[in-house]
Amino acid sequence: MHETGLAQEIIEILQDVMCEHQNQRLLTAHIDVGELVAVMPESLHLAYEALTSDTALQNSKLQLHILPILSCCRSCKKEFNVTSFQFACPHCGSTELVVLSGNEFQITAIEIE
Repeated sequence: MHETGLAQEIIEILQDVMCEHQNQRLLTAHIDVGELVAVMPESLHLAYEALTSDTALQNSKLQLHILPILSCCRSCKKEFNVTSFQFACPHCGSTELVVLSGNEFQITAIEIE
């Protein structure tokens, strides 16, 4: 399951960040996830929960922000969101596209107390 590997990467980064905030507790990590990363949110949450059990990150939460796939057509130069993984321009039908976003996977903010 690819979500377990992603959860482990998140945990390693969060543990490093929390070392800088000694005596504080992580409440929530906000993560931008592009649709192209193909993450199953429930699986990522479950993996994170299991891997943080009995650690300093236990009971912290992930808040996932799913980002759409944004493309630009090379033929007509129009930007559009790709829906249902249909990689064709809805304006002119071209499949000559540039993906502008949708492959992100990054921690954007944390909430601590």
